[in-house]
Amino acid sequence: MSAITRWVEYAADAAGIAGTGGGTQEGVGTRGYSLATGATDKSKFQIGAGNNRLHLGINGDSAYITLASGIDLDPRFIAKDVSEKLHNLGKNDPSYDQSQCVWENNRLKLYSGSLGSSSSVTITSGTNTAHTELGWGSKTEVGGTNNNPATGSLNQYNGGLTVSGTYSGFFDEVYTVVIHNGWTINTPVKGGSNSYTGTISTGGIFNHTSDITYTIYTDTTNGTTMGGGSGNVPKMSWISTGNADNSGQDVELLYPNYWYKLGTKGTMVKFTDAVFSHNQSPNSAWTIDCVFPQTTHGSNSQGSDGDARYVWGSTRGDDSGNNPIVTSNSSFTQLGSRGLYIKATGSNMYKAGDQFKIVCTPPQPKSYDITNLNYGNVTVSTEAPVKSVIFEIISGAIEMSTVKFGLQGHGSFEHHNENNSDTYFRFGTVGPGQPGGSSPIDGLEWHADIQSSAIANDIPPTYLHATKANLSVVSDADDSEVIGSSSFMGMVSDPIFLNIKLGASEVGANSTINYRIFFDYS
Repeated sequence: MSAITRWVEYAADAAGIAGTGGGTQEGVGTRGYSLATGATDKSKFQIGAGNNRLHLGINGDSAYITLASGIDLDPRFIAKDVSEKLHNLGKNDPSYDQSQCVWENNRLKLYSGSLGSSSSVTITSGTNTAHTELGWGSKTEVGGTNNNPATGSLNQYNGGLTVSGTYSGFFDEVYTVVIHNGWTINTPVKGGSNSYTGTISTGGIFNHTSDITYTIYTDTTNGTTMGGGSGNVPKMSWISTGNADNSGQDVELLYPNYWYKLGTKGTMVKFTDAVFSHNQSPNSAWTIDCVFPQTTHGSNSQGSDGDARYVWGSTRGDDSGNNPIVTSNSSFTQLGSRGLYIKATGSNMYKAGDQFKIVCTPPQPKSYDITNLNYGNVTVSTEAPVKSVIFEIISGAIEMSTVKFGLQGHGSFEHHNENNSDTYFRFGTVGPGQPGGSSPIDGLEWHADIQSSAIANDIPPTYLHATKANLSVVSDADDSEVIGSSSFMGMVSDPIFLNIKLGASEVGANSTINYRIFFDYS
């Protein structure tokens, strides 16, 4: 099957936001959610005019959204589409504006954007409903609480968090902050009979009331490599110390470089594309030791601001590692690598394992399925406004790679690389595949309000990954500009920033230029 693609435009001044979800204390508690349980390990969805509405309620307020239609739609794309459509309802309420739909262990799961006991999500039926196709014909719905999910009780600390900075990530993300002066997830240990030659990575952050060792098994009965679609790929299962957090059922490994939840205590794993081997009990594929938080600083189990430390991990694998940061209720300290900072609001002692959440929402699209960009009226010797687009595959593939972008033709312009050579076609990019920034804030994937001056040089500012002051007309991928890509929320290119500077002697109107993208897919 051919890959089905589209272009999406973003306003160049769009910005991400980070929130603390309300609740009894800001950033404290859990989010309500609805988990679709009727389409386990399904890897394609069919959406059309008769089933393109998802009816739902979040925190008691009802609404519906209209989904993108298509054949064999990628479930990661579906999750992204649901999230964006909910954000764009204009509710001006974090429960909607920061809600998140994710493809979690091969099921769709919709979270409220709020934390605490009033947080809830309900999926319902209605006109032209999509809920059965998406797996919500059967479902598990759990309301939020004010408690720390690791302990089932309130944090000892009597405050929450405030957040500062601008979220410069490009996908929905949740950061978990845990009070601890060390890291909680150890390096996976490979089983002796495991012949997998790829790389397993861990992410997230573990929090529980005791240590847990996860023992992972792989089953290659249906397939040895990822990417073959449901029913044709390896499966993963696991058991845990004291059966505290077992898998319950096998999880198909549908996608390479995609995070899978290992239990419910915060640990995640992902795998590069390679051949898996069959490893069933007593022969494990890997074991992963996870250590519960016991100390806030030194050997102390409690500590106040200025003494206690915290570590952090995100749903997209951004984590502090074993680099604890000192808590503060007077100044902001780092959270993540995408431009955020936090400050505590309480006054008593932290206890090791106290936990907080920051919910992050990326910039939202301006227009879908675009076929052209209009730079508007541009006068000679001036710069057009910067435009931003992304390219994405919505079906017919499982991975996009080797993305290149170039100028195919400069239309009727007469002074681009000829005559006066003072008409320039600008280019810039940054994103999950090729982030910008400098350590420790080196995970920037977007920058709000890009100005023409930022892409008017071949040396990019730190917040962009690459720029080109003037694209030349090229005929093939080899001479085009490299663009990053990612697969966390579908198959998406990194954002591309474009504009034109019109030469002093250009004349005429309505000239059309052509850009072209090259990509590999599998």
